[in-house]
Amino acid sequence: MEREIEAEKYDGVLDFGDVLREVISVIRPKPALSIQEALRGTGRSESDIFEVACTIGSLKRVARTEYKKIRTQIIQSFRAGNYPAFDASNYFDEGTEAGDLNDTLAYVLQKKIPHPPLPHDYKFSLSERVELRNFLIEELDEMVAMC
Repeated sequence: MEREIEAEKYDGVLDFGDVLREVISVIRPKPALSIQEALRGTGRSESDIFEVACTIGSLKRVARTEYKKIRTQIIQSFRAGNYPAFDASNYFDEGTEAGDLNDTLAYVLQKKIPHPPLPHDYKFSLSERVELRNFLIEELDEMVAMC
């Protein structure tokens, strides 16, 4: 059994916006393409179609193996070193939806990021990246165990 997720450790500072964009790209629910295709030609605008497809996509169940991949990508996004592997026995298979992961990220950012928000060119130190990564992964792991 895997004990640790290997991740690059960069001791310098990184742009907060770059790290956040990478994490969001991993976590954001993907639009339901079949819904997008079905709604085209119905007279709805592309933005309305995309919004409906994203809403439906957020209801997609996230399988245990998919969560482990998402979790690994998030850990690697922070470039803050290795992190303990996920205990898959804690995963509640029937309850986790893609939107739940996104909601957890929003919660973590509201809890940990000062207000007013940081500028996107804010330089993110290693200790700040470790702290935010650890809190985010702990919250995600707790959420998928409870769903």
